[in-house]
Amino acid sequence: MKAQVFSLDALIALVLVIVILSIVVERTTEARSVDVHYLELKQLADDFSQIAVKRSLTNGEPNVISSSKLQEFSSKMSSLSYDYEIELSTGEKIGDCSGHDEVAVSKRAVVIDGVSGWLEVKICS
Repeated sequence: MKAQVFSLDALIALVLVIVILSIVVERTTEARSVDVHYLELKQLADDFSQIAVKRSLTNGEPNVISSSKLQEFSSKMSSLSYDYEIELSTGEKIGDCSGHDEVAVSKRAVVIDGVSGWLEVKICS
């Protein structure tokens, strides 16, 4: 058969290339969806930590927070569809992210009741 356009070898090679390309595209798409999900968690953690140090936990002065307002801030975060954890350098902690696979963290330097420290907000799923 001289008029044959593709030989059997070329057809098998073409099928293998298509299979390999489809696997690569599938894995790339899966990796991107994981990255997008993590970026969403990270954005939430950054937003909530900024809200905490600029408004919710302050007595009017940014980055100077009152630990007594931590419970009130936690009630605002309970509207999230994700689990969360808020921890102060003083050891106070609300929520729990242990045992979660994906955890995004935002940590900010603050003054807590007159002492330098940090606030850490974790969003987990």
